[in-house]
Amino acid sequence: MRTTAAAHLGIVCLRRTVVGLLALAAAVCIGSPAVQASGQDGWRDSGKPISGDPSMASSKGFAVFQIATLDGEGFAARWNKQTAGVEIAKTAKVARNQPVFTFIIFTGCSPDQSGTCNVTADFKMFDPAGKSFGEQLGSPVWVGLPPPARNALQLSSQYLGMVVENKDGLGAYRIVATVTDHVSGISLTTEQTIIAGPAT
Repeated sequence: MRTTAAAHLGIVCLRRTVVGLLALAAAVCIGSPAVQASGQDGWRDSGKPISGDPSMASSKGFAVFQIATLDGEGFAARWNKQTAGVEIAKTAKVARNQPVFTFIIFTGCSPDQSGTCNVTADFKMFDPAGKSFGEQLGSPVWVGLPPPARNALQLSSQYLGMVVENKDGLGAYRIVATVTDHVSGISLTTEQTIIAGPAT
């Protein structure tokens, strides 16, 4: 297994407004343009709260979404472009020796007295047997930067990369991210499962 930190198949489309280089409007279309994140209401689909999706969490105006993609650099580059939206090839499957990248998308971080946020993530990975497969603690999500515009979505400033190598078993790998807003004191835990298969 290799991990790196750097500054079910489907397309996830993120629609943004021009509120700064990385800021987005609060609409994430995952099969439907009606899926939204509101700083006060959490994640909603057609106005109804989303429940039962372990990759999403929210509390008291702070909301986070953990997403995995095989194209980490491409996704980050597309996010940084001033376009009407961003598409991601969201994945739940990976081949042996193929890198997979996990991002945190969030809204509603609280600024400190200097006007900046302090949000970090502790990533912990578990192999198909439930044993520890590695961890990346204290990874910066949004540190020393001003909060996004109200209800805007923001991409984490760093992401996690993971590779299932030849010596590692095949099957379901869990990536658990505990995201903490150190100003408000809120911690949210998200989880996703990546299925590792034979090399292609």
